[in-house]
Amino acid sequence: MTRTEMLARVRTLLDEVGTAGFWSDTEIYSALTDAQQETANYFLRMYNVALMNNADSKLPQPLESLVISATATLATAGLTKPVDYWHIISASYANTGGLAGTFYPCRIEKLNPVLGFNLGNTYLAPSATDPKVYEAYSATLQLWFSPAPSGTGAYTLTYLKTPTSISASVDPILPVSTHSAIVHWATAQMLFKDQRPQEAQLHLQNFINELSIIG
Repeated sequence: MTRTEMLARVRTLLDEVGTAGFWSDTEIYSALTDAQQETANYFLRMYNVALMNNADSKLPQPLESLVISATATLATAGLTKPVDYWHIISASYANTGGLAGTFYPCRIEKLNPVLGFNLGNTYLAPSATDPKVYEAYSATLQLWFSPAPSGTGAYTLTYLKTPTSISASVDPILPVSTHSAIVHWATAQMLFKDQRPQEAQLHLQNFINELSIIG
């Protein structure tokens, strides 16, 4: 569905066909944006669970439209996250030689005070042939490659970007297979806002049913 078709479908489900009445277009587009993000969250949770059982699990097809790949040189260990960054998928790193260096796949870890001891643990410490990339959360999320570059390093990074907002000028970025689910989630939010929880729950169940068919 296009953004216009989604808007019309939500209005139909709300018995408000045609021009805006109780709900503005802006409100519905905002709900559709939230619904698209929640749909992406659902498939990312599925993917993370699958990875625990099989490290070679494939990324769910609905998330493929969010995949971004980047390659660049690195003069220091820290890399500010890309503005559209949402979730890291994989990374490789050459701590010397720049783009002509030898790249090795990175182990990925969340860096926080509880796990900070890993940086000084001889057995867990990264090396040039067994590097790590850390996600460090602060005011601005940083990615830290370790060991630090020797001269000029380089990295490749594959990540999921944040889904773009659905608006009067922007169509959904997730594939058509998810659109019906997105519409049901947005409709549920409008009904909750109107204090109609029983009807809203029916649409939330439809949202789950639609996604389970895809998954």
